[in-house]
Amino acid sequence: MLKLLRQRNFGCVWIAGLISTIGDFVLFIALPFYIYDLTGSALLTGGMFVAQTLPSLLWSSLAGVFVDRWDRRRTMIVADLTRAAVLLLLLLVHSREWIGLVYVAAFLESSMSQFFNPAKSALVPELVDEQQLLAANSLTAISDALPQVLGLALGGVLFAALGFHSIIWVDTISYLLSATLLFMVAVAPHMTAEIHSSPVTAAALVAVWQDWRAGVRLVRADRLVTMLFVIFGIASLSQGLLNVLLVPFVKSVLHGGSVELGQIVTAQGVGGLIGSFLLGRLGKTIKPTVLMGVCGIISGLILLAIYHTATLGPLLNLPPVLLATGLIGIGGMPFIGLFITIQTMLQASVADQFRGRVFGTLGMAVSLMLLLGLGLGSVLGDRIGIVQTLNISAMLYCSIGLLPLLVHMQPAALPPPQPLELEEQL
Repeated sequence: MLKLLRQRNFGCVWIAGLISTIGDFVLFIALPFYIYDLTGSALLTGGMFVAQTLPSLLWSSLAGVFVDRWDRRRTMIVADLTRAAVLLLLLLVHSREWIGLVYVAAFLESSMSQFFNPAKSALVPELVDEQQLLAANSLTAISDALPQVLGLALGGVLFAALGFHSIIWVDTISYLLSATLLFMVAVAPHMTAEIHSSPVTAAALVAVWQDWRAGVRLVRADRLVTMLFVIFGIASLSQGLLNVLLVPFVKSVLHGGSVELGQIVTAQGVGGLIGSFLLGRLGKTIKPTVLMGVCGIISGLILLAIYHTATLGPLLNLPPVLLATGLIGIGGMPFIGLFITIQTMLQASVADQFRGRVFGTLGMAVSLMLLLGLGLGSVLGDRIGIVQTLNISAMLYCSIGLLPLLVHMQPAALPPPQPLELEEQL
């Protein structure tokens, strides 16, 4: 698996993702604290998360159309450079009166990420052979999980020692380094998408609309892609329930605090790292649908055990927090296995000229289901209780595991490659 990193193109993309994601996590941990220090308002702090989420709902799917039209490497470079420039706006924020600029910066940065993320997902299959795709996605998951372990700790230390401006510069530099590495990626001419530079006219807008509809139509028509979307949507709904209730669970059920919460999040990241490595080594020997089903069921059962550690801990003579931390570390392995498998199956099943739109639409669907989970978790947590609501989250993951085992999923015939022009008919 690690030999893939010796391939220049994939290695550059992988290191670029690792560096920029570390910068993202550094900012992720520091920015809410900075806003709260300035305003003392939980509402204004939450506004930042709204500003970051809105772009994925508004135009993640539409961004996929342009990802399929534009050169993907250049799209990623421009997105990195734009995000680096946008972050510099935060240097102007010194008081509560300037807090609106934080929302603008968060919104613009997230907007550019809607182009970067599907471009990256669509580019990876162009850089490696199909037989190497699972290993490549496992390595990509490592580059996403490692920053969760390193970036969160680094962000807290830098914020406490050097202040918020140091965080801005670290994240800005990470984007610039990422863009530099992506510039070194050499994509063969036959793999480079045609760049459409037509002026903005009514005909051009109609062409974009038709391209977008073609992508949505593919998602609905292909049985495998539809099922993968359903599975990802259920997982996002479950994750939303967990996200909104994780802090209340740690405080009210496990009787822990911020330190214990940090331990649990870090343990999940470590489990994800181990799971990514193991999947890259062993994933080829297991049928993808079986792997996805087993990972889903095990994830649900481990979550169910975690939510009842307050009862299980005393029976096993273990502190509930310690038991929960150990279980979430173990659970990180099947969790990451589930999502890597879904990612790989989508990349392998969708024709190249549709990948940007499919992954852009997936980003929008994930955000919608995540928000629905956040809303339901907030309501049900008060109505039926924290543990009872989290039990629903665990059962949703179990249902994810049963779906691919009960439904025999085979890719439908993919549409033949067609130029993305106004005359495109599917």
